[in-house]
Amino acid sequence: MKKQKEEIPFYVFKATEFNNLRTLNDFFKDFDFEEFIKAHENEKEKIIVIDSAEKLLDINNTEPFKEFLQVVLEHKWKIIFTTRNNYVDVLNTEFSEIYGILPENINIQNLTLEELIKIAEKYDFNLPTEQKLTELIRNPFYLNEYLKHYRENEILDYIDFKNKLWNQIISQSKPIREQCFLQIAFNRAKSGQFYITPNCEASILNELSRSGILEYESPYGYFITHDIYEEWALEKIIEREFLNKISIEDFFTKIGDSLPMRRSFRNWLSEKLLLNDENIKQFIEKAINSNIASYWKDEILISVLLSDYSESFFEIFKAELLENNQALLKKLTFKLIFSKIYIDKTKR
Repeated sequence: MKKQKEEIPFYVFKATEFNNLRTLNDFFKDFDFEEFIKAHENEKEKIIVIDSAEKLLDINNTEPFKEFLQVVLEHKWKIIFTTRNNYVDVLNTEFSEIYGILPENINIQNLTLEELIKIAEKYDFNLPTEQKLTELIRNPFYLNEYLKHYRENEILDYIDFKNKLWNQIISQSKPIREQCFLQIAFNRAKSGQFYITPNCEASILNELSRSGILEYESPYGYFITHDIYEEWALEKIIEREFLNKISIEDFFTKIGDSLPMRRSFRNWLSEKLLLNDENIKQFIEKAINSNIASYWKDEILISVLLSDYSESFFEIFKAELLENNQALLKKLTFKLIFSKIYIDKTKR
């Protein structure tokens, strides 16, 4: 990669940087976009990476990014979009319908269990005894964190491990540090802005910057360095509001309805179902019959359909699924097709 950077133009942009732009020149603040194009027009090979491309789904004004794509493609730039597997289908639809392109999909898989076992044997470390945690560290990011904080003979389960990462990386047992980062993540999700001007003590912001969690870019402000850190924070906020909720409606009002929060809610709910949390099942049943917005019910339904709880859900809501000319059942069927979620329940 270093050699490529030296030999060809190689630029990496965060997808969130394209949000809230009026024109494309708002993005290239220090120079004109045409100057950027002309500076590289004689290069035979040139690459642009759009990192965390799922954040393009949050863009309010798509015209600047559409213009950006059109121009760089016309001038023979190669564009690499990075995203996670669960966003690929919806991004393909977005690129096709809004931007008029369909990128080639290259799937970088997590490690297989066999590969993970071989790595553990080669480098002499123990794998977790809990299956859920073993599945998690098949992801290279989490495997790296697991090894950084590895202690021989330490027994960790899934929840212990995630709590340990939060404490060692984010909070470091300092409530003021934790609250500052939670505030930053919530405000970033709510505003849709890439850069944030936090209302936190300067010493805490400096600590978070030294830890590599935040970075500062003058004159724009701070930004979160890794999407996973932001997701951890949003899920922490959701968990806190869930435990403190007065009612179902109060819970959803407190967390807000920004797209990042809705995605984090789905991840949080899916994890609760994965861990077979009995409280969450009661929550789902109450939420489906509540007066919350329809998109929240959609998020709940999709999470349920992806979980082992779906069979119980169909039993509990049998009457509701069949009433009004099977309206809810038809809605679920549409979501299965649209989201390309393939669940084989007939073999059970």
